Amino acid sequence: MVLTRRRGRTGGRVPAIHLAGWLFADLLLVLFLVSLSAQHAPEAPEPPPPPPPKLLSPESCEFTVRLGNGFTADRDRVVSELERILSAPKDSDFNTDDGHGAPSDKCREHLAEQRDVGFVIAFGSGSNQQIGAAKEFAADVAEIAIEEIPQFKDAKYRELWTGGSPGSVELSVFFLE
Repeated sequence: MVLTRRRGRTGGRVPAIHLAGWLFADLLLVLFLVSLSAQHAPEAPEPPPPPPPKLLSPESCEFTVRLGNGFTADRDRVVSELERILSAPKDSDFNTDDGHGAPSDKCREHLAEQRDVGFVIAFGSGSNQQIGAAKEFAADVAEIAIEEIPQFKDAKYRELWTGGSPGSVELSVFFLE
């Protein structure tokens, strides 16, 4: 025996009540999609303001780092000498000749506060025939300071030459405000 489905009295048509349900579901779906598209996207929060720029103090500290004779920069000696000068400078460490005069109160204040160094001008001492070696020595001392001493970590430097006996570097240090 073969089972067959009997058709209802509607002649294969879906009753209207079923269509109303599907229309209602479709209407809800359309309203849902419209409401999603009508919503405003949340605004991105304001980015935090950038940190204020670091400025160099117009006052500099000029002091001499004496490392012996020759143009060899011993890392340990450079670090110990600079740390001593930065933490407890003697009056003899400061360059008072060549028109520098005594260190300013601002210089001593920056040293006491252990401010970060922003810029260093390093003058390598040597004779007229030793200009290249003196400048290289000054650059070595400045690079050692930047690598080893936390106060110098963000500093930039410029190496120059000055007359004098080899083995010392005159530093003009500009602190960050």
